[in-house]
Amino acid sequence: MQRLTKNERGFCGEMETGMEKTMEQIENILERATLDQLKIILRFLRHIIK
Repeated sequence: MQRLTKNERGFCGEMETGMEKTMEQIENILERATLDQLKIILRFLRHIIK
């Protein structure tokens, strides 16, 4: 296994922190969304995945 440099480890840590914050924001949006809003989000995600 390849060892990461100090800068690479720092970058990975920043990315992980950023992704955790993004996940929390998405969870908050989904928890508050109405059924119609969830349908719009689902349609949007399906469009992205194509």
